[in-house]
Amino acid sequence: MRVNGILTAVSFIGPYSQGGFRQVNFYLPPKVRSGLALIQVILDGRPFAREATIRIIPPAPMVPKLLGVSDGINLLSSHIDSRTIRVSLEEVDATGPGEVAHRVTAKIDGCSVQRMEAFLVDPLTRRYELNLVVPNHLKPGRYGLTLRFGHRIFPVVYIEISSGRL
Repeated sequence: MRVNGILTAVSFIGPYSQGGFRQVNFYLPPKVRSGLALIQVILDGRPFAREATIRIIPPAPMVPKLLGVSDGINLLSSHIDSRTIRVSLEEVDATGPGEVAHRVTAKIDGCSVQRMEAFLVDPLTRRYELNLVVPNHLKPGRYGLTLRFGHRIFPVVYIEISSGRL
């Protein structure tokens, strides 16, 4: 898909019906402004249909979502085995991983998590993953993980820290 000459990803193509496709969903490239825009479906690097004009409206503000919390290595584990916690956030309005790591605060039962890494996983959905290192003084047991991104406070997530390391 091309929007004002910029290639972007298609997220959905509706069923083919008489007269062609009726719906093609796509992600807007970051630099496209609101107003009228030219779009064109591209297949194998070539135009697949004629250009069309659409009206782009300003986006709604991003609302960060907490997608999940898991062990940092064994993502299928029901508890924290590796003493690293993986946190997945989506719709994060930030310029990059450094800003995310700076704006996120994490506490385990009130104890601040000092070591944290952030990674951009999906630039289209603005999905980031964070690795939080469990402080050494926390013993195995059940704890409440509190996360905050800027002014947004997420509901407490209860985690079970196990005694073993992977």
